[in-house]
Amino acid sequence: MLGSNIDSTPWPQCGEIDIMEQRGQQPSITYGTLHGPGYSGGNSIGKPYSLASGRFDTDYHIYAVEWGEDYIDFFVDNYLFQRLTPEKLTGEWVYNQPFTYC
Repeated sequence: MLGSNIDSTPWPQCGEIDIMEQRGQQPSITYGTLHGPGYSGGNSIGKPYSLASGRFDTDYHIYAVEWGEDYIDFFVDNYLFQRLTPEKLTGEWVYNQPFTYC
């Protein structure tokens, strides 16, 4: 999801929330990631979540993000695997605004 202000505030200053990112060479790992000013591209902030068994590309999974004023929580199959807060970022917190699916 991108900050709804993307038309007036370019990426990464608008913020980006990646509910799930998967890499083909790692089928049992998914990532929850934030991109923003000072932490974008290869310097994004996030954490991998690994399945104990199975693969993300062959089974059905539920991904979710919940966020409030000072946190963003990442879930897989109702399991909270990561909470990001302004203190955990290396740049500005830009997530107190509407976001849109892209």
